[in-house]
Amino acid sequence: MTDVFVNFKKNTIEIFELKTIQVFDLISLDFLETISLDGIKGDINYIHHVSINDVYYLWTPIPSEQRKDMIQITAYNKYHLIRKASDTVEYFIPFQFGAPIDDRFYPSAREGEFLLSPILGTSTVYSLTKEGVKPAYDFLFSSNFPSNEELKSYRGNEVEFLTNNSFKFLTNFSETEKHLYFQFLGGEFYYHALVDKEEERIISIGKQSDFRVKIVATSGSYFYCYIFPSVYHRLKEEGKLAKDHPLLRYVDVNQVDRDDNPIVIRFSLE
Repeated sequence: MTDVFVNFKKNTIEIFELKTIQVFDLISLDFLETISLDGIKGDINYIHHVSINDVYYLWTPIPSEQRKDMIQITAYNKYHLIRKASDTVEYFIPFQFGAPIDDRFYPSAREGEFLLSPILGTSTVYSLTKEGVKPAYDFLFSSNFPSNEELKSYRGNEVEFLTNNSFKFLTNFSETEKHLYFQFLGGEFYYHALVDKEEERIISIGKQSDFRVKIVATSGSYFYCYIFPSVYHRLKEEGKLAKDHPLLRYVDVNQVDRDDNPIVIRFSLE
């Protein structure tokens, strides 16, 4: 099993295996069908997938130098994302030197759409729909446009490259109707960023703190996050009150124990 996608549109669980997708009913867990991935040219090293109606998008991390025999494409249009609808194969998302930054699909605030992190050396966040891929957001602050020599040296030097000042690693996108949240790596620190989509501007940037808040989902105007119980117990041992914490003040701390189970919190920015 390589990846699992919960398709709430069809009420199915889709388990991604080598060359196949096994589909099960979300409610009864009964087996429904096997979708074959045979017939796709070239590499079969897919690691993630999403389903938008009858279109499957498969992500492969194969670098450019290994893709020369896959399809006739120009030097400026090499791709990582593969689309499969029946037996149709297409390639999307241009990249440089075979180096994608983030291989995950992030659900957007709109049904049937996902967001993709910028490709190495660029600052554009892409929108993925059944029809294909197009630019969604552009954060010019995210890149100082590193030189071609820097990009070419990325392989084998990933950690050093992502902690330099040339490029900020944008990841963990979550969207509500009015806001876009994401994280980025700047130097040696992770930062939280909050965007007002109506005004098209970044309204808040904050450095990662010890609270380790993790945004896990969104719906409508709400964000869902989790915090580990250790945060509450540390505050308690320091003589601080949960009501003074911006998120824990909404939690019934009488139900918080010392297990590692996370505390899931729903909150709104309204």
